[in-house]
Amino acid sequence: MRGPNKPKPLTPQELRALFTVDKFRLLTFDQGVRLGLGNKNQVRDIFEKLVNLKLIGRTEQRDPDVLSKLPYLHFLKPAGARALEAALGEPGTAAKRRVRTQNEVRHRMGVVELRMALEIWLKASNFWQLEAFTTDFEPGSKGRAKATAFQKMRERDRAGYPPDATAHLRDGDGTLWGILFEYERGGARGDLSRFKRQKLPLLRELAGGQPRNSADEPLEPYFVEEQFAEGMQKAVRFAIVFEDEARRDRALKGWPEPTSPDWTRFFIKALPELETDFNGGWWRPDGTQRPLFLLS
Repeated sequence: MRGPNKPKPLTPQELRALFTVDKFRLLTFDQGVRLGLGNKNQVRDIFEKLVNLKLIGRTEQRDPDVLSKLPYLHFLKPAGARALEAALGEPGTAAKRRVRTQNEVRHRMGVVELRMALEIWLKASNFWQLEAFTTDFEPGSKGRAKATAFQKMRERDRAGYPPDATAHLRDGDGTLWGILFEYERGGARGDLSRFKRQKLPLLRELAGGQPRNSADEPLEPYFVEEQFAEGMQKAVRFAIVFEDEARRDRALKGWPEPTSPDWTRFFIKALPELETDFNGGWWRPDGTQRPLFLLS
């Protein structure tokens, strides 16, 4: 018999919301609506209840540039993980989020959007299955010890490089494919200089481009498949997604040696393009366009 202070069991809609927060790691009200958890008022009420029951937590940030609140980011708490285990037989993955800056909030929201777009495409396809989607802010990630980090690159003084997210997909023929995601905002000012100066050379090296050491001597190429997953049978796609078309265009305009074969597996889009068509219309550094995957 239920005691007087014991909360009522969660409704199917509330349980689904709890499961979805766990699945995407972080979720805003608006993203919950777009994922079909209910209309705006319903999602707000459900999330408020789950927060009050201490099943999920949330963090609120204030944007100093526009003096307005950023959306709440909701995340699973230990009690929520236990509730999922009691209801579904498998525990969720709890985390205590510490998101301190407006750029961090906006960046993590963008990474969640990447998975949402991928999930929409997969739902419409009968050929692909998502085996894993891992973010660099997975529960337990701290500092450089991130879930997406690759091992230290040989003969480089670098800690493990953490992509923003990785995805492992299997097609209908049983072939394993991989996507390395980078979501690029350029900070609040949209400054892409760090992306071009630091990140692109590293990504180029990961893709098998010719790396050099501090003495400008050639080193053995580093291939991302060595670290991505066992049984990877196809070249990993490098999916570089910019917050908007303006940032995408600036990046493409200043891409170094755009026709180099080093960029063969690089695909570029703006986030709004990704939301309307995940697979089609990716830009290449050489200015052409093609789907991310030619199979369907």
